Parts: sequence; C-alpha cells; structure tokens
Amino acid sequence: MADELHRKRPDIPVVVGDMATATVDGAFALVYVVWNSLGNVRTQAGQVATVANAARHLAPGGHLVVELSVPALRRFPPGQTAVPFHVGAHHVGFDTLDLATQQGTSHHYWRRDDGTVRYAASNFRYVWPAELDLMAQLAGLEFVRRTEDWRGAPFDRRQRERGLGVAEARLTLRGAWCRPAARRRGWRRSRPPRAR
Repeated sequence: MADELHRKRPDIPVVVGDMATATVDGAFALVYVVWNSLGNVRTQAGQVATVANAARHLAPGGHLVVELSVPALRRFPPGQTAVPFHVGAHHVGFDTLDLATQQGTSHHYWRRDDGTVRYAASNFRYVWPAELDLMAQLAGLEFVRRTEDWRGAPFDRRQRERGLGVAEARLTLRGAWCRPAARRRGWRRSRPPRAR
C-alpha cells in the first residue's frame, strides 16, 4: 500500500510502522485513525498506546479523529454470540463477539457466479465510546464531539445498530482537560499552528 501511494504521490512522506510506537518529525493539526484501524490493535493496552502516540504528534489545538464501528449488542438474544451485519444475494457477513474480552471476528462469505464460495475473516477488538473517551483523557486530550457518521449526525442511544462512530478530541494547551485558547467549531479544516 505504501508503494502504491509513493508511486501516485512521491511527494508525500510515508512511515511504515506500528501505530502505537511509530514516530514522525513535526506536529500536526490533524491526526486521524479511521476505517476501524484502532480495532486492529488487539489489546486494550495497545489501543491506549496508539491513542497516546497519536496525541504526541498533535500540535497545540490539533485534533485527533477516530472512526470505529459500534457492535450491535442489542441484536443479540441471550446466549447468542454472532450477529449478521449484511445479508445479500452475493455476500453474507456476520460478527462473532466475546463480550468479556471485547474480541471479535468479522466473517465474510461471497458467492461467486460459478456457485463457489469464498470465505475471509478479520479479527478485531471493539472499543466502547466511554472507553475511547478515557483513552483520550489519559493521552491529555479534551473531548470535542462524537457523531454517528461523517455528515455529523448525532451519536446517541438511537444510533444505527452498525453505525460508525466518529469521535474528535483536541490536544489541550496546559494539560488534561484545560480549555484550549481557541475552540474551532464544526468539521472545518484545521489550519496548522502559526510559528512564533
């Protein structure tokens, strides 16, 4: 993937490494962890380290944006461990979840035109919104907002069962939970901090 990006845009520097430990020079107005990437880190300690590492790369006033799926636990009858997220003519997908460890596996079955079936699975650790808030707080970030999707729909108890949650946090200027000097509203593009 990095080679493909470099072939298309050689001017963009790429660092290949572990999200929890990789570092790059500079401070950024925006760091994002999207497409359920945080769930690919399979331990809570690793997820905490990933959020802390992202926070270390933020400039004062910068934003961390995290996108995660929220498991559809209300669909589970007692004793059930699997719930479908897609049932179609050519694809069936379901998640199996361990509620105690927050470990999950997404199972995908594709029916090909010749009648054969292809199977693939991916493992993840899901994160609750309150748990992500605590990870951000431990990293010195201040909560800004949470939405159900990229259009900014409110994330609340009525959110779609397999909705994506998008959370945004901001690096504080004077330590955890202190109010930043300037608060940006909405999803406007963040500008890099001015040099002093």
